[in-house]
Amino acid sequence: MGFFMKPNFKIAVIVFTILLLGCQYRFLDDTRLLVKGDVENHEGNPIPDAEIKVYTQRGSGYFLYPAPSYEKFCLGSDFSDTNGDFSVISLYDQDEDFAIEIYKNDQYTSYYYTNNTEDYIPDDFTINLGTVTLHPKATFNFKIERTSGLGNELHYAFEYTSDYCLEVYDKAVLNNQQSQCYKNEIFSRVLNDDYPNESSGVNTLLGSSIVFIYSINGQPEEQQIIAVNSVNQEFNFTY
Repeated sequence: MGFFMKPNFKIAVIVFTILLLGCQYRFLDDTRLLVKGDVENHEGNPIPDAEIKVYTQRGSGYFLYPAPSYEKFCLGSDFSDTNGDFSVISLYDQDEDFAIEIYKNDQYTSYYYTNNTEDYIPDDFTINLGTVTLHPKATFNFKIERTSGLGNELHYAFEYTSDYCLEVYDKAVLNNQQSQCYKNEIFSRVLNDDYPNESSGVNTLLGSSIVFIYSINGQPEEQQIIAVNSVNQEFNFTY
């Protein structure tokens, strides 16, 4: 029996060694990190019970988009208090994919912080996020239909505010070029005989405005300002 177990045992040792080499968490001995700040909504009111999680990860995929990697590892977590304040004590891992996530629920935006901590230790082992604002989210659904018959063409675009907020830091300095926090985005298409109708949607912020820009058959552009005042807003347009 022992003779037949040896090949399997060798394979198990090799697999374990590969996994170990690919997943070396460099926790600092007897070291804890303090992550602090406060959470508020778009009106400046505190948001209690928002969950703050500190992560590290190993993986080939990008941490936040299109989905969190299954290899991420939670170093610590806690919730904001009734005043929106939070103070999380966590482990500290020196890794290129160190992250902090603040999440309330699906009705609010989330906040993401990332940093490469391979050769970075925060002053006093403290990361102060300051005031983090979470906004109520909305989905803007639109339907565009051609009713004018063959040969008519529509160029259109929606300018809107993204509901995504990622702040990328290089050590203690915010990297504005890589960060993406509530950016202005554009969704544009051309509708014609090949594709006359459109039904789609974008995620944005409740209370924001969307600019609808369109041109029919090469005519001068026209604009329409749309106030987003519903969490599931519908917009219909015919040409």
